[in-house]
Amino acid sequence: MADYTEDINGAYDDIKEAGRLITIVRETLGVYDPDTRTTAASVSQSMSLYAITPPATQNKISSFESMFVDKDGLVGREVKYVVAAAKDATFKPSSADKVTIDTVVYSVAGLTSLSVNGQDILYKMGVYK
Repeated sequence: MADYTEDINGAYDDIKEAGRLITIVRETLGVYDPDTRTTAASVSQSMSLYAITPPATQNKISSFESMFVDKDGLVGREVKYVVAAAKDATFKPSSADKVTIDTVVYSVAGLTSLSVNGQDILYKMGVYK
């Protein structure tokens, strides 16, 4: 199996130089156990990744975001396209997560990862508020 460490480090270095840190937070609510009548404690995970937010082109952020804006009823909301380096990730982002960019909190609407042989290199996310 090929080693893609050089590609992962190259993507990280490029995004770190051109971008900024974002914070991704995942909240997992506690589950109620009817037998014991107790709820397990909620768990919060957080990580910071370097990311860029490419500017919109022709009033559209990208075809990726145009698809979910129309489909999921996000018309009229602020939407951003985010490309994050996966190098420092402690978990893979998902649509239940929140992303903070420059003190503004967004929800993840969709995510595609660029991976080779199981190694994540980039996360491409559509986020909205």
